[in-house]
Order: sequence, then structure tokens, then C-alpha cells
Amino acid sequence: MNKIETVIIYREIFKNYIKVLLDIKRGKQNIKVVFRYDGHEEILDRDKVLGILKTIQFSKILYLTKLRYKLKIETREGVGDWETVFLKEEYKWLIEGQKDPIILDVGGEVGDTALYFALKGAKKSYCN
Repeated sequence: MNKIETVIIYREIFKNYIKVLLDIKRGKQNIKVVFRYDGHEEILDRDKVLGILKTIQFSKILYLTKLRYKLKIETREGVGDWETVFLKEEYKWLIEGQKDPIILDVGGEVGDTALYFALKGAKKSYCN
């Protein structure tokens, strides 16, 4: 991912993206972010801010342009577990080597694992 793509991603997520990028460059450990989606302000550690970019990059869901969807990355506690699902790929073993698997995600909350399985080639991915 080049620098321009990085700026575009942070611009989509944070209202204060310029300050966020400068704080990252300066090596600041606690970074104040303002989410563009709802204006929520929060102080996140540097790893979480960088993790948002890695999540988008790693899971190849920058814009989902073919489907014309935009994904809101939720970083607040208790809503999804993007780090475990997309960065650590804790559920990779469930789909690896399977041909056209059909996934039923029971208790799927926000559907992060269902989305992960769909992106990894599941024939169908259900979430309740």
C-alpha cells in the first residue's frame, strides 16, 4: 500500500486524519482520533490506529468497489473483533482446504466473521 492510499483510507475513517498521520509519523503512542462516521472522539494507542489500516489492507476490503459498499470499521470495545478475525486470522483453520464451504455463524454479533469467510471463498456465509 503506498502513501497516497494510506492517506485516502485515513481520510475516509477520521475527520482529523492529518493530525492522526502526523502523530503516527512522530511516533506518538496515544493518538486522539475523531471518527468521520459519527464524530466520536477517542484516544487510541498507536498500534490500534495502525491496526485499522492493516485490517483494511490485509482483508482486501478497502472499498469493496464491485459491490459498492463501504465498510465502517468499528474500533470501540464490545463491537466486533476485527483484530482477531482479520489480522490474526484465528478462524482460518475452519475454511482452509475446504471446497465451497457453507458457513453458519451462530451468535455473529456484527457479522465480522461471516464477512471474513465470504472474503476467503465461502460459497455462502450466514450470520444470525
